[in-house]
Formats: sequence, C-alpha cells, structure tokens
Amino acid sequence: MRCKQKFLALLLAVALVLAMSSTALAAGEVCEMNGTKYDTLQEAVNEVADGTEATITLLDDTTGGGVIVPSGKNIIFDLDDHTYTVNDNTVGSPGTVTNGFQLLKGSTVAFKNGTIKGDTAAKILKILIQNYANLTLNNVILDGSQAPNCDYVCSNNFGTVNITGSTSILAKKGAVAFDVYYWPDGGYGDGVTVNVDTAGIIDGRIEYGSDGTEAGIADIAQNAKLIIQKGTFTGEISTSNLNTDGATGITISGGYFTNPDASTIENYLAPGYKLVNGEVVSASSHDDGDDGSIGYPPAILSPTGNQVVAVMANGTVTLSVDATRVGFGGYQWYVNRGDGQGFVPVAGATGASLTLYPTFADNGSQYYCQVMNGYGYVNSGCFTLSVVGGMVPKTGDQVSVTLWVCLMALGVAGAAAALARRRSR
Repeated sequence: MRCKQKFLALLLAVALVLAMSSTALAAGEVCEMNGTKYDTLQEAVNEVADGTEATITLLDDTTGGGVIVPSGKNIIFDLDDHTYTVNDNTVGSPGTVTNGFQLLKGSTVAFKNGTIKGDTAAKILKILIQNYANLTLNNVILDGSQAPNCDYVCSNNFGTVNITGSTSILAKKGAVAFDVYYWPDGGYGDGVTVNVDTAGIIDGRIEYGSDGTEAGIADIAQNAKLIIQKGTFTGEISTSNLNTDGATGITISGGYFTNPDASTIENYLAPGYKLVNGEVVSASSHDDGDDGSIGYPPAILSPTGNQVVAVMANGTVTLSVDATRVGFGGYQWYVNRGDGQGFVPVAGATGASLTLYPTFADNGSQYYCQVMNGYGYVNSGCFTLSVVGGMVPKTGDQVSVTLWVCLMALGVAGAAAALARRRSR
C-alpha cells in the first residue's frame, strides 16, 4: 500500500513541476524572431543584422519599456493581435527622451496588427523618428488616451510616415503631432512626408509645423508634406507653429472630419475636392445620387437591438451587421473587454462581418459596429459574448495550458492508482 501511495505522490509532484516550469518558461517569452524567443523587444532588436529585414512577433499581451531601433535596422514588429503596453521606462539620448519607440537615423520600422498603448504611469506615449528614418503603421491602434500627456507620432527631417490599413491613433488627452525639426547634420533636405491613408480614427488635434527656432526652419517647414487621403478625424488641424508665409505643405483629398471647426480644412483641400457635411469628396462626382446616401446617414437593418451570442471556448463566431446607405468610412467594429478602457476600435475590423476565436477570457466581452457615410454614422446593437464549454487550451493561453497539463497529470495518476489496485487483488 505504501508503494502505491509513494507512486501516486511522485506523479502528483511531477505534475506540479510541469505546471510550474511551463509558467516559468512563458514568463520570459515576450517575442520571437526566426524561431528564437526573447525576454524583451529590445533584446530581439539588438540581434537584427544590419542590411537585413527581420520580423519580430509579439507572443502575448506584454508590458515593457521603451525600445531603441539602431541606425540602419529594418524591422517589422508583428503585434499578432496583442497589446504592447509601454510603462514608465524611458529611452533616448538627452533632448530626445521618449516613452515608446525611438527610430535612429536611417532605420525602417513597421508596426502591424495590434495595439501599442501607454499605461497611466507613463508620462507620454511617443514614437520618435530621427533623420532619414521611416515608419509604417498598418492596422495598429496607437493608444495614448490613458497617459497623462499627449500621444505623438513625431517626425524629424527627411523621413517618411505611412499610416495605412485600419490604423487608429487615440490621443484624447493631447495631440497627434507631425513635427518638423531642423537636425544639423546634412542640410535642409526635403523635410518629412506624412501619408495618412487609413480607415481608422485619428483622435486628437493635428499639430503640423515646427517648435524650433534654428536658422532655416521656415524652409524646412515649407518643404515638409502632410498628405491626408482617408480617415476619420476628430480634432482640428493646427499650423500655429509654422514659420512660413502660408506655405503649409498640407494636401487633403479624402477623409471625414467630425470636429466642429471642420470648415477650417477647406484651406488645405486638393484641387477638385470639396467638403460636404464633414466629408472630403470629389467636386465632380458627389451629387449624382446614385449611391442612395445623399443627404442621409446610414441605417441599420439588423441587428436592431442588443443580443447575447453563445460560443464555445476556442471555437469560432462571426458577428454581422446589415445596413443601407453605407458610404465613405464604411464599417468599424469596437470592443469592450471589461478592462476599464471602455469601447476601443478593433484593429483591421472594417467590414460588415467580424470573425472571432474567443477563449474563456473573452466571456462577457461586448462588440458593436459603427457604420458611416458622409452624412453621419449609426451604431449597431451590442453583441455580448457568452463563452461556454470546451477545455482545449488555445496556443499561447498560459493559464489554460497549465490547467490542462495538471489535469492530464492527475488523470495519469488516477489511472496508475487504479492499475495498482487491480494488481494487488
């Protein structure tokens, strides 16, 4: 009998060790590059060879410090639908300290498919782009709305910023700044170019210009370009810092502007475009009535109210809306995961349907879809997820994996004990 008890105790100990070791291993696995896992994003960045393109993939929702991308690096940060929360650690040299990411001279960086946010302790969430560096934001939520200060995409001379896909920049407590600085290491160049071509939301005042007093700053500002082709903008465009004679370099050929002073953007419209109820449209093709949306916002046909959607854990569910008079802006889905952030845009979710793969952690999450055209928007009813059944862990779900390992070990122990009883009879 004592041998059987010792055997059972040994199996239980093995199960406990497996559970603890799997948790310990996962604790240090923040990101992956070329099959190798790293404890921090900075460690992975440091391993990228100059002259090569590397993809660093975030493995789970992660909190970490700021990251410096050295000169000459070419990196894609694939957030893989996860969130990187920047805490109060700072990076950068004196005068360029930032909470977020600093792209040094000549680097090329793209962020895609996820969220970068600042926590409430962070002074500021900022992506600082130095000379000749290039940045792309594709299907990203850049969320600085919780930081005490503002949320910047800040650009020094000669670089390019591309905001594409369904990227949203949320800066409710400050501004989205596209700044142009004089950086004395090679002349004035052609300034920075910022291309905004996104189905997402730019939530904050856009400050365009310079905040320096160096000689030649007026030339820099004149040569810089801010090109807006698409997006929903909630704030004004401010050029108060410009040191020019009205040559702002701003060109707008699309977008939907919801701020009360939207009429101020008329000064920057590209030739052949006009502003109609906050929407920038072609002057020659808008008023033909063919799309059925003239003069009216969209209307939701279904769902007409709130509903609870039951789904198996680690299964699949598709949420859909049916609407009429859908125009510019189309669709944007929002989610409230009950984490105190309220409803936030779902990156890349700009269609009439949204397919989800929920786990138990998503139980109670709420979704709705905002449908837009040039005359306004309407929100669908709210979908509330009720996640039931299923115990198969999703890859990367450490809690489920640990629980699964323990249950398997206990099952083995139980079977071993039953076998031992049979042999003793």
